[in-house]
Amino acid sequence: MTARQIATVAAGVLIASCRAAAPWLDIQPVEVQSISPGEGLVTTADLDAFRITYTATMNRALTEAATEVRENGDAVALVYAWADSDRQLIVRPVQGFADGSEYELELGTGTEDTSGNSLSEVQIHRVATRSVEADLLLSTSTPLDNAVDVALTTGIVLDFTNPLDRVAVLDAISIDPNEDLLYEYANGDRQLTLTPVTQWTADTRYVLRLTTALLDAQGNALAQDRELRFATVAQPAPELVQLVKTDTMPLYTMQDTTTVFTNNNPERFEADATFTATFLAPRAVLPSERLDAVTVRPAVDLDVTWAPDGLSANIAFAERLDWQTEYVLTVLENDFRFLVDGPSSTPPALDLVVYIDDVNVAPVFHPLTYGQSLAGTLPTASPAIGAFDLYIRHAPGTTIPLDAALQAFSTSVTNAGLSIDVQALEIIPAAGAAMASPPPQPTPDADQTVLRYIGDYYDNDLVSGTLTLTLGTDLRDDFGNTLATAIAFLLNG
Repeated sequence: MTARQIATVAAGVLIASCRAAAPWLDIQPVEVQSISPGEGLVTTADLDAFRITYTATMNRALTEAATEVRENGDAVALVYAWADSDRQLIVRPVQGFADGSEYELELGTGTEDTSGNSLSEVQIHRVATRSVEADLLLSTSTPLDNAVDVALTTGIVLDFTNPLDRVAVLDAISIDPNEDLLYEYANGDRQLTLTPVTQWTADTRYVLRLTTALLDAQGNALAQDRELRFATVAQPAPELVQLVKTDTMPLYTMQDTTTVFTNNNPERFEADATFTATFLAPRAVLPSERLDAVTVRPAVDLDVTWAPDGLSANIAFAERLDWQTEYVLTVLENDFRFLVDGPSSTPPALDLVVYIDDVNVAPVFHPLTYGQSLAGTLPTASPAIGAFDLYIRHAPGTTIPLDAALQAFSTSVTNAGLSIDVQALEIIPAAGAAMASPPPQPTPDADQTVLRYIGDYYDNDLVSGTLTLTLGTDLRDDFGNTLATAIAFLLNG
């Protein structure tokens, strides 16, 4: 190889290297600067061609191949021309533009400039043509077709070429998924706004369909069926701000989701506790989300009343909670633990049994213990009016109602010689103990009520047997607290 040949080869390598590197000097995506005419309704007199102006000098062959025009959905043959140093493409259908048609100009991602840069995404441009006698046309819509992140209260605004027949609208327009819509007209019935009665569902793709059953006021039909698609914004989950205990004052906010609130805390929880939950505005708890928004363990029927705006809820229990039981109240997956130990929820309990011999004349008081023998205590013949005083401890500030004391008390014997005949019942609260006849001994304290069952009790054969006094779970106080389990107090005859 000669020196000249070597130099020629070297130069060729250098030129080839420069050409290979040239595209790297311009790596900006090509962009559409403008399209004329703008989207919407035009007349054929104003539409002789589409003029697309780009930000760079274009590759004619690739750009023409990536450009398509559809007339009423069907692709048409095109004539191409270039201007502005190949920055502007002029394109028109071979057959020209027709009246009463809808045209879509599509610019594909195969569109390239001379540096090899292409469009980053497909672009579609729509216009509609009309003459005086043209069919009804949809000129513009907001939001645009295939819009995303549409707000949940956004209305769909449709602009038409002619005033609409309002009756025809009802059967010609539908939306999927279905929503109840409000119809509002403007601009001489040429504009229709569709708004959801409540709001769109978050993170949902909708399809609005318009059929040729849509008519204008002169009876002209929509030129062709249309579909408009949009997607709503993905809405975050509702958020709990605070849970407030509302059955006592001052209000107590449960903010710690792990602590067990016991009587060591400043606030104690009653069996009829109620709460108010508040949620972060403006994200309301929707009706579809409310069924499982509030739960409790162990399971108890809940009575949850929601505010109309869904930003708060009052929480109550449909039944009294169990004493000394820990509950977990869950609100929007936030767990709040509390222990029912409030003083007003204290269930009744049997503290003491006293037998009174000869209650009306010369009463003698005999405190009894479980299983104690009554030999020598009960009289051996009737009549001998005695009484059993049952000391019931209960929640402060309450007492035992008469009907509950009657329903809860019963007796049984194992020896026919033991006779039990309850004839009267007296309710003796602590405050009235001194006025009873005879006053109970010992004197009941402030949180005790004495149930005095007066009757004819005797043992006429002195044969061993048992006498059982039973208090059932019907025993309750005025607050509604009941005996947890039945109590059987056994005595030997």
